[in-house]
Amino acid sequence: MTLVHRRSEFRGGEHSVTKLKKLKKEGKIKIKTPYQISSIEGEDKISNITIKKDDGKIEKIPTDCILGSFGLIMKLGPIADWGLNLDSKTIPVNTENFQT
Repeated sequence: MTLVHRRSEFRGGEHSVTKLKKLKKEGKIKIKTPYQISSIEGEDKISNITIKKDDGKIEKIPTDCILGSFGLIMKLGPIADWGLNLDSKTIPVNTENFQT
C-alpha cells in the first residue's frame, strides 16, 4: 500500500499519524510526500497512477485501487456529484469482508 499525500507533514488526528508512522516503520505501507496524483491509467480497470512531486519529479506506481481522502472536513464538495451510492453522506460498506 502506498499513501500519496500533498504535504510533507500530516495534520490528521495524533493517533492516526502515530499509527501511520508505525505501519511505515514495519514496512507495511509506503509514504510519498509531498506528491499529488497527476494521472490515472488503465483500460477496463486501473493499472497505474502517475504522481508528481512539488519539485517536478514524476513517478509511476502500479496499482489496482485508489482510495481518495480529502482530510477531516466533512463537506463532500464535488464528490457528492460523482454518482456514488451515498447514504446520509456516507458510502455503505460490507463490514463482513472488510480487512485491516
